[in-house]
Amino acid sequence: MDYRVVSIIRDHARTRGDAPALTGDGRTVSYGELDERSSRLARALLAAGLSSGSRVGYVGKNAPEYFDLLFGAAKIGAVRLRPTGGSLPPRSPPSSVPRMRP
Repeated sequence: MDYRVVSIIRDHARTRGDAPALTGDGRTVSYGELDERSSRLARALLAAGLSSGSRVGYVGKNAPEYFDLLFGAAKIGAVRLRPTGGSLPPRSPPSSVPRMRP
């Protein structure tokens, strides 16, 4: 059995796609939706020039979109970074950081 997080999401999407995978911001996302959303984000990351080993960061509130990025990055082999030592100060990212839209 394959225990990589991406495989687990895909297996759950295939076997119980309508079951809730996560809830946040008053929304529930099923395993099928999570797999589809993270695959769409993986394709967007590839189109933006990222690949296996690329570093991907997330600055935002706790929301289902975080998991789209987490699993989407894993699907292309990118490395997710998280801040250490507490939260980031509230400010806009530098202009060199591309903004992605859902």
